Amino acid sequence: MVKIGRQKTDAAASIRLTTDAENVTVPTTVDFAAGEALKEVKIAFDIAVGTTASYTITIPEEDSYVYGSPKVTVNIKRDYTWLNIGTGYYASQLFGEGWDQPVLKAKEANIYKLEDCITKGYPIMFTLSDDNQELIGWDPQPTGYDKTDYGMLYFAAAGMERKGNVLSFPMQGLVVLDSGKWGVLYQGFTETLEMPEGF
Repeated sequence: MVKIGRQKTDAAASIRLTTDAENVTVPTTVDFAAGEALKEVKIAFDIAVGTTASYTITIPEEDSYVYGSPKVTVNIKRDYTWLNIGTGYYASQLFGEGWDQPVLKAKEANIYKLEDCITKGYPIMFTLSDDNQELIGWDPQPTGYDKTDYGMLYFAAAGMERKGNVLSFPMQGLVVLDSGKWGVLYQGFTETLEMPEGF
């Protein structure tokens, strides 16, 4: 939903809308009744699960007002449907701690999510092969730990070994350097996740 507002509300009016995105559908007009200042407009979009998109909604210049913008850019994300598959146990060799860890799995793919894993508000996500034997994807992800000399610490797995329900990830601890490139701050440590029963 996107909110469209107007200042002059004394009469009914129709305002035309357009968008620059092929995969987004907006109504061609928004109809205001007399006295109505704000409308919620339903936007339809067709993007792949797990992706994001950005689009602009525009109203004609003659329908905008002096201090209002005739266009707005909206960012959307189509998230996965996350299913809680139980609680596992995460052991961090780098931090020297372990804890019970809820494990979520995407309904649409073999992607796993560990919410609030190292730090509250920072999930860790990874993709496994269909038979759960190989690591397919682990992009560098912020851990929430930012007490390094370079700021935020990112985890990037170099692979995975599975023994029973235990997944071991040889890991690198990365930081973003002033040049904008990745720098390796820590390496040679392993993070492990004991998956919930039935994995």
